[in-house]
Formats: sequence, C-alpha cells, structure tokens
Amino acid sequence: MVVAIVFFCNSTDILNAHAVFPCMSGLSIILSTVALLKYTNRRLQMKMANLSIVILCVLIILPAIPIFNIEDQAILTFRIQCAVALLFNHMAWRAIRRDEKKVKDADRIR
Repeated sequence: MVVAIVFFCNSTDILNAHAVFPCMSGLSIILSTVALLKYTNRRLQMKMANLSIVILCVLIILPAIPIFNIEDQAILTFRIQCAVALLFNHMAWRAIRRDEKKVKDADRIR
C-alpha cells in the first residue's frame, strides 16, 4: 500500500483543478497508510483496503463526468496513477485475506 501512495504525488494538474480530487486522493492515502499500520487487526485492515479500493474506483470514473473541465493528458495521467494504486491496493487486500485464512486454519487445527 505504501507504493500506492507515491503515485498520487505526481498528478498536480488534476489535483489542483477541483477540491474533490485532492480530498478523495488524500482519504485514499490515509486509509492505505492506516491499514498498513493496523497489522494486528486484519479485519479492520481488509475493511480499510476495501474502502480505499472503492475510493480509487470512484476517482477513475469521476473525471469522465462532463462537469469537470480537465485536459485530456491530465485525465489520462491521473487515471493511470489511480489504476496502478488500485492494483497495489487489491494486491494488499488479497495478501491480508490470505493471512486471515492462514490464522483461521491454524486456530482450527489447535
């Protein structure tokens, strides 16, 4: 999830255009960071990762709405960065889910 945070730093054109984008990007970054640090509570980690994935999906779809007048290159760059962040968040969610399954299997064996 840490790598997902880095991808939001370069897209200043679109982030300065409207207040929606920096707020949602910042929320996604905060959720990813807190989920990374909450390694003792895997269920909370999964919920935060899921919420971050939803926010990133909204950030990918949101620039397509015609009320946002943003240059095409800025939209493309922002969507690519969101897609890469989405990929990393999904990979983190899968790893957390696998860890939870391993813990449940170990508890069942005992």
